[in-house]
Amino acid sequence: MTRPNDFPFIRRWGQLMGSHDRYVTERIKLAQLEQAPQDALYRHDNGTWATTDDITSANIRRHLGLEPLTVRPPDVSVILAELRQAILLTDRFRDEFGLTEIQPSDEASLTMRFSTNWTADLYLKLRRPDTPR
Repeated sequence: MTRPNDFPFIRRWGQLMGSHDRYVTERIKLAQLEQAPQDALYRHDNGTWATTDDITSANIRRHLGLEPLTVRPPDVSVILAELRQAILLTDRFRDEFGLTEIQPSDEASLTMRFSTNWTADLYLKLRRPDTPR
């Protein structure tokens, strides 16, 4: 039997997603059976549990009743992954310029390839606040 305090974030996530109470209750039973972390949100297809630590969206964190993330120094790999995703979702690059792919070139750069055989290399250099330009 599930109690109201069992896996509160699975309940909140279910509410946020519009899931039926019965489905949420089944997810909580599964979390109990698998001894999921208390801050579990949902179960991935591979059997691992997403937790509150995985939520980086300020809006979703607010909806779940979580504290805002602590601001930390930028991370090149995270910034490049976000830039890549943003570029992939931009219709203009595909429609107007013929973007066919964008891939990491190395740990600090991305290469964009276009149907016109042009390429664009994007380099990211992080600079500490105390480093002169």
